[in-house]
Amino acid sequence: MPLMSKTASVIALLSLVFCIGACRQGQPEQEPSGVDVVILVTVDGLVPDELRLFGGEVDMPALERIAEMGRAWGDAWTAAPMTRPGAATYLTGVAPDRHRMRDDLFSTLPDDLPTLATAFSDAGYRTAAFPDSSFLGADSGLLRGFDLVADPPVAVIDASRWHPSIRLPEEVAGDFGSWLDTLSEDDRYFAWVHLSGPLVVQLWELSTDVALSEQMKQKQARRKKDPGETPPGIEELDAAVSSILARLEQRGDLERALIVVAGTQADVTGGTDDLAGPGFSVGPSAIRVPVILGWSGAGESRAQDQLVWAPDVPATIARAAGFELAPEAEGISLVDSVPADRTILSWGWASLDQMGWHAQRTARSGAFVRVEGLEDRTRHVDDPELEVPEADAARLVDALSARAEPAAPAVPLDRARPVLESRGLTLEPVPSEGRTFGDGARRRQVTRKLLAARGMIRSPIARQILQLFEEARVLDPDNPGVLLDQGQMVTSRNPTRAARLLGHGLELYPTNPELLHWYAHAVWSDSWQDAEGIIELILPYKPQDGDVLYDLACTRALSGNLDESEELLRRAIDSGFRNFDHMESDPDMRNLRQSGQLSRVLMDYR
Repeated sequence: MPLMSKTASVIALLSLVFCIGACRQGQPEQEPSGVDVVILVTVDGLVPDELRLFGGEVDMPALERIAEMGRAWGDAWTAAPMTRPGAATYLTGVAPDRHRMRDDLFSTLPDDLPTLATAFSDAGYRTAAFPDSSFLGADSGLLRGFDLVADPPVAVIDASRWHPSIRLPEEVAGDFGSWLDTLSEDDRYFAWVHLSGPLVVQLWELSTDVALSEQMKQKQARRKKDPGETPPGIEELDAAVSSILARLEQRGDLERALIVVAGTQADVTGGTDDLAGPGFSVGPSAIRVPVILGWSGAGESRAQDQLVWAPDVPATIARAAGFELAPEAEGISLVDSVPADRTILSWGWASLDQMGWHAQRTARSGAFVRVEGLEDRTRHVDDPELEVPEADAARLVDALSARAEPAAPAVPLDRARPVLESRGLTLEPVPSEGRTFGDGARRRQVTRKLLAARGMIRSPIARQILQLFEEARVLDPDNPGVLLDQGQMVTSRNPTRAARLLGHGLELYPTNPELLHWYAHAVWSDSWQDAEGIIELILPYKPQDGDVLYDLACTRALSGNLDESEELLRRAIDSGFRNFDHMESDPDMRNLRQSGQLSRVLMDYR
């Protein structure tokens, strides 16, 4: 049976609280071309405004040094304010509605979509990835094309996955340095480094604010009172980037390198313009991020105004390296002139996929922004009271209407209905585009409690976590995210109660693969054969899901079909299921273990 217990992880509690502001950009004398070294650093939770680089008070010398080598923007837009979809755009140049990655856990990059890593590898570069977050692990598909990968431990298979396993920034920088030691002085290379500390601490502080100590609230208040004080964790983050720069300089590679630092998302709380609540916002505070480019040969800094979009980062890198991105890529190299009437977009499907509310999306052209989903509205960027000209409003509506929304993975209703009705469930499906729910204040209450529970879920305070889930469910009884997370948490403790929670979710969302998957977990102890039938229902629609494949490997082992069990287990590992310790101890794998086939699999992969 899948893993139910917690696994150890290192959670780097770093704090990096930024806002949005003006910036200085360096105007290069010439664009980078034919670069031999490219370093892409993506960061979760960067919100530019507190940094001196963008008019704030806090120094980050390493980032400032990179900006002095090239250009910096404090008002760029991420394409999706979540780790995995945002990083996917930086690695492909393709917007999320076209690469189809919608969330941090259940989306996988399509096999046929080329990435920066595959392009660099094909061009003869050495490649390596150093993601610090389990959101970006083997099951994401984002590590394709890298010769070497140093990713964090495998995440557990329950609701605590939403609080990812994180490696410390000094460990990530150390691994990067160790990899450089393996390269010759003539090697051309591409490295991707991802740092998640600021986001982790935003979620941790949200949890403490909602559920824990008054002492932490006082600490946060002191920090807000003195905006010039360096927030905890900034020094560690900047030190990691500084270490990367030092190693490049030590090798003599800094002069031949293009270095990019880009944010995947900003303030997870959403700020004052939030419509959905923490973690589910596509408001300016969540999607406006810094982008910093550095290379040798830049001239003096000067102000420059242009709308920068996440796909522009890989477009700039591809231009510098001399190769093409996927045909779907639509960024503009940041050394080019960006059209004044350009429209940029960002998507947020979490409110639909996790909350059952309408999905959100937003577009910006010049000084005007259009948000659609929970509350459709068009407004001026800086002053909501200013009237938006009709032509500008129409342009934004047209830009959003022109983009097709990718469907979330779903089991066809006609296939799910007989399986669920045979277990006594009465189906009353919510419309596929979501449901209307409450006002903004009530939505924010629900999401604050859900994120607080997720942020605490690896702590030993189970009673308090369950209380937060209960409070969220009282506010929104039909919320699929709350029902799924609470059901996952209680499955190992009380499968009967978990089946009731997850069953209620399936009556409303019967095509949801994750609700189906965990409903199978809840009925497993009663009848693993019934669980097997439900999981088989899911597999054609999630063929790369390592957890689903591992579950089927377990059922095949229980039925004595050991060769098929071994094949499914190998597919699960190839798809990112890497918890080898659990495989060795899982009682559902005893037949495969006794046959010696499990040892053979572990020997091949470990």
